[in-house]
This record gives sequence, structure tokens and C-alpha cells, in this order.
Amino acid sequence: MPDNLAPSGLPDQQTKDAFSNEIRDAAALLEFAVAQGRSLDPTLIPRIKQSQGYLAEGTPWPSDKDRSDFEAAYRDLAQAMQPVTAASLRATEYLAWGSPATHFSRRLYLVVFLCAAAIVAAPLLKGTRYQNLSNVLLLLLPFIYGLVGALTYLLRSAQSYIADRSFDLYRRPEYYNRMVLGFLAGGIVKLFGSKDPSTSDALSFLVGYNTDYLFQLIERVAQAIFPKDAKQAVVIPSLSGLSPVKDTLTAGEAGNATVTLSGKAPSGGVTISLSADPGLTLAFASVKIPEGSTSASFTFKVDPGQAAGTKLHIVAKQDGSSVTAAVTVA
Repeated sequence: MPDNLAPSGLPDQQTKDAFSNEIRDAAALLEFAVAQGRSLDPTLIPRIKQSQGYLAEGTPWPSDKDRSDFEAAYRDLAQAMQPVTAASLRATEYLAWGSPATHFSRRLYLVVFLCAAAIVAAPLLKGTRYQNLSNVLLLLLPFIYGLVGALTYLLRSAQSYIADRSFDLYRRPEYYNRMVLGFLAGGIVKLFGSKDPSTSDALSFLVGYNTDYLFQLIERVAQAIFPKDAKQAVVIPSLSGLSPVKDTLTAGEAGNATVTLSGKAPSGGVTISLSADPGLTLAFASVKIPEGSTSASFTFKVDPGQAAGTKLHIVAKQDGSSVTAAVTVA
């Protein structure tokens, strides 16, 4: 007997609660979709509405078929409503004390105010008894400006996500990581940026706002200096030929062809993509030339009913180069 079934054969309370919560989530998502005027499959509404009847006290446990139908309807609804989900609706739900999404935004506000206080205090504390604190803050200013840039991006994004009800609390680690990356990016700019403090601070803010470009640049530079592996230095031979064994076939007849490289395939082999005119059926959409080989064969078939004299073409492609061969229907 499955672990989630009681001795009577009915599900345990935990399973019932999980199913009930799914129904409530689906109902909330459907209600939002209707309120927004979203275009949905007409069959979804009655299927999900019907499932709400199982929430009533004393209602018999639904059959496997009914549960499967509800799960399929909920899946289709969730796909149609992306990026809005039941979780994002709960996160942005209006409450007297504020939604979880607004609480997250307020924490970002607090960090912004702390950063602003540090930026203002750094020069004001110079020459006072807090000179050491001022020195530390001045050293950290590029990092702080990078963090402020990341916070600006997050606040702008959070406002948009909250407005369209797609804010997802499960993505909080991603948001926090962006703050850390912005902080680091601001400091990295100090290594390559201008010696003019105002220019450097502006650059720190910009790369903090969009950290992706900076780290993509660093990745490209690192790859140019330190290739990840020897495969990057390997030159893959180009396509040099495509030859059918027979270039004339009758309708319904199968044939073979060979694709050839200009040299031996490197480690891991070379995959060649294949395509053909309507009227020719390929056994596979690609063929792999094994390591150390210069060619590989594949099969194809002329579809029945093709008129005599018709020329049908096969095309092999690899890394932007291509070769073509023709087959004539006898």
C-alpha cells in the first residue's frame, strides 16, 4: 500500500491538504486570469471550477481520473499565465500590513538609505575624530556606488514585477546575488577605471546597474588569455563533399550517401546536420563523423508518387558551410 494511503485505502491528511492547496492556487490563478481578460482554453474554466467542489466538507475523495484531469488543467493554466503564478499572486497580495513583495522592497529602501548615508558621511568625517572611519568609507566608495547601481536596478524591476503580479519570492537569492555582484563590480571598476574620483564613481554605478556586461567582458578577456581547454585551439575540418551512391532512384526506393570532411575529425567527432527537399525522407536529421575519420554515410528514401525526372536535393551543413547533392527520380 502506498505511504500516502491510510489503512482504509484513502489518502492521509497531508495528501488531502496538498491537493486542496493546489485547487485553491488554481482557483486564484483562474480568478486573476478572468479579471485580467486573459485568453484561455475554454475547457480550462469548467475543469478547474468543478475541482473546487472537492473543497467542501464531506466530499468524497476524487477518482484518479478526476485528479489527473485537474492536474492537467492546472498545468495548462499555469503555462498560459506565465510569468504570473499562484506563488507570485500570494507574494503580491494586498494586505493591511503589506505584502511580502512590499516588505522586500522596503528592505531594499533601507539598504539604499544606508549606502547614501555612507556616501555623504565619507567626506564629512574627514579631519574629525572619526578620521579612520572616513578613510575606510572613502576606500569603499567604489564598491558602495556599485551596490547602489544594483539596488537601483532591483527596485526598478521589483516595481514592475509587483505591478504585474509576477514578483516571485523564490527568486530572492538571485536578487541578493545581484547586490553582491554589484558591490564587487564597483570595486573592479576601480582597477581599470579613471583616476578621476567622479568618473570612477559614475562608472561604478553604471556597472553595478548592469553587471552582466562587465562580467561578460571579463569572461571574454579571461578566455582570450587562458583558454579553458585545448579544444579551443583545435581547427575543425570543413565540409568538402556530399555524394549519393546512386544519383538516380525510382519512387519509393532507398539510397545511401556519404558526407566528407577536408581532414580527419577531431576528438569527439563532428556532427553534420542534414536536410532535404520535400519528396525525400532522411533517416536522421544529422550524421556524426567519428573521431579520426573523414567521412560518414547516411540513408534516405524517395517518397512514393514522385514524378519521373524530378530532381530532389540533399543539403549537409556544418559551422556555416554547406554542400548539396541532387538525386533524380527515374
